[in-house]
Amino acid sequence: MSDRSKSSSLPSTHAGRRGDASANGNAALDPAVTWSQVGMTELILSQWRAEKPEIEGLGFEIGTLLTRLSILLNQFEVRTARGLGLRSGEIHLLYALRRVGPPYAQRPTDLFRLLGVTSGAITYTVNLLKGQALIEGLSDPQDGRSQMVRLTPAGLALIDALVAETAGLLDTALRPLAVTEQTAIRQGLARLAECLEAFTDHRVDSLRSEIEDKVV
Repeated sequence: MSDRSKSSSLPSTHAGRRGDASANGNAALDPAVTWSQVGMTELILSQWRAEKPEIEGLGFEIGTLLTRLSILLNQFEVRTARGLGLRSGEIHLLYALRRVGPPYAQRPTDLFRLLGVTSGAITYTVNLLKGQALIEGLSDPQDGRSQMVRLTPAGLALIDALVAETAGLLDTALRPLAVTEQTAIRQGLARLAECLEAFTDHRVDSLRSEIEDKVV
């Protein structure tokens, strides 16, 4: 029995919340229902619906789903990085350098904006990766007073292997979804990212001045 069919047969509370919540299967589940019956994600959503029925918009549920997805995706990262001595922050920085193409280099301010972490976190991660000979520092060709960080050949080989393995795992995990469904999800998530970026960009810009490109 699928999670959807199991959840539809279970008693629910707050059935009238958000207008047609019951018709869409979005009502809160009975408190006695466990994650093994409906799945962890649906249980988390149901718990919030029961505890905060006054929330009318879908923004909080979307945020909750994104948080849950982040946790699940992190499990893929941990699996692919296992045995390599890397953590999520290091993987994300290597990704950021790899996807810009040759010479696979970025300024610390660019990394700050892309990764959404503090200058201290970037400096710390850069130093860790330098110690593993996966990245190296070089002078900014446009400003000799500043520094950039660049993938080494070893770093490039490692991140390419990680990307290939992670892509394979995710393609396997998403096989139950039709290509049209996957395309619709990708488009929806891209639009969601645009909305969140537009809302937060002005706040990020106000913090960029705290980052010095020469710190690494």
